[in-house]
Amino acid sequence: MSSRNLLTEKADHLTATVEEHFVDRHGLILSFLDHRTMTPFAPGFFTPEMDMMRHPTANYSDFGAYLAYENSGMCTGAYLCALIWQYRVTRDRAVLERARRTFEGLSFLYEVSQEIEPGFFCKFHEGKITEEMSSDQCLYAMVGLDRFRELATPSEADRIREIIGGIAGMWIRKSYKHPYRDRDFPWPWPPNRFPAFCWLAWKNTGDDSFRREFLRLSALPEVRKLPPFVPEPPWMQNETRTGCVSYGARPEHTASAGVSLDPLLEYDAPERTLWLAQLRLAYESGAAMIGEDGLCRGHCNYDLATGQLKEVEQPYYAGGRPNPIWRFKGYHCDVKSGHGVLMFARAAFTIDLYHPDLGAASLARRILDQTDLSRMLWLYDHKNQLPPDMQWMTHALSGDSVTNWLWAYWMGRGRSQL
Repeated sequence: MSSRNLLTEKADHLTATVEEHFVDRHGLILSFLDHRTMTPFAPGFFTPEMDMMRHPTANYSDFGAYLAYENSGMCTGAYLCALIWQYRVTRDRAVLERARRTFEGLSFLYEVSQEIEPGFFCKFHEGKITEEMSSDQCLYAMVGLDRFRELATPSEADRIREIIGGIAGMWIRKSYKHPYRDRDFPWPWPPNRFPAFCWLAWKNTGDDSFRREFLRLSALPEVRKLPPFVPEPPWMQNETRTGCVSYGARPEHTASAGVSLDPLLEYDAPERTLWLAQLRLAYESGAAMIGEDGLCRGHCNYDLATGQLKEVEQPYYAGGRPNPIWRFKGYHCDVKSGHGVLMFARAAFTIDLYHPDLGAASLARRILDQTDLSRMLWLYDHKNQLPPDMQWMTHALSGDSVTNWLWAYWMGRGRSQL
């Protein structure tokens, strides 16, 4: 069977998987499931030492239900983009109806979030309204809504303008500050994440205040210095005692940078040369972590003397002990991951349009060829280095992985890159 036919079979299987297991009653796409049951982790599965995100301001009762919605804004936005590309390729009315249901899921989440404040878009942990919010959840939802506009009815288009303008306006009004998990004060989010919010809001609403804010942000040194979501080069963090530092960039950073920068390039935002340079840097930072097997290398050390990446030989905690709030943050070991690599592949198809010399589409095709549902888990402990309280992560199937595979596949089909 040809590679094209094998990819089509995978796409059909993954679509059926999403429709059967990941779509909730509101049309939202779930985040992390237990791959052994294809349902959220069962109530009581997580003991206190396994609850990796507990912190003083956390307000949830069951970590499995929390995880099921941790990235649902991102997953739902990604699935909507996948369905839009699928409809462009197939013109299948059933696909359009699924896209409309997914749009309605995002619209529902926005509507219930208004209980918190105008323009809010919450993390729907445990299927409940919360005061948790993150810039990436908003971004993927806004991009999905923007893409759906071409298929929307007039009333749906009005709703899209309302939501995108509302979210962007809320962040501007808050001066890009909002508490996040253990940061229970108005934490300043990186400003380089928000030019895309303002440009999308201007393109959808025509309100020139968004364009002015885009221009203000674009002039800031901290926006011009780095791509959104990408750590500072040489992408290092957490000094070790080995003469190396931990390599901090990851494929999912590339993915979120791509989602941020693509609307600026596609919709002809000012400073095009800057955004193109940032997109190249984002690609190079994440590609270094992808192995020949199509999985992401979980952690690597960066040798300060040679500039080379080296495997983590002995697991260690950065700082010598577990983080007291994010219990697993800073644990470095030689694991692999199928989580962010599919997000990277989707971004790589887009990056290839702007930087064909990088070979990004070729790498993206290889990743899709090498990946199926069994290789989309959060972690693969191939050297048995995870402690017992982290081993559940080897059973966590990510909705980000599945939806971004489909987004990458149908976008690649639609652009004749596959």
